[in-house]
Amino acid sequence: MEESVRSMLVYKKQAEQLRQEKAALTCAFENRCQQYQNTITRLNQEIFSLRQQLEQVSSNSQEGLLQAQTAALHRHAEESRKQYERCLDDVANQVVKALLAQK
Repeated sequence: MEESVRSMLVYKKQAEQLRQEKAALTCAFENRCQQYQNTITRLNQEIFSLRQQLEQVSSNSQEGLLQAQTAALHRHAEESRKQYERCLDDVANQVVKALLAQK
């Protein structure tokens, strides 16, 4: 009987030790989960911030590209206008020469 009681006390002590270990492991696990959750939240915020920065850079570079294209179109239009004026001057000169030649 005494041996049974000792044996049960040993099991009871082991069971209590296992409960304490389980509680410690559970606490450590929950702390680690909280750390991971904090890290995930921080990374999601960083991703959001980086996406906003990327959109701004894309918007700015597209705006710059559009401005460059607009400037190039203006230069081309100015060159075309000058060429057109030269052609008109040449035609006018030829008409004047032709009229003078007829007199």
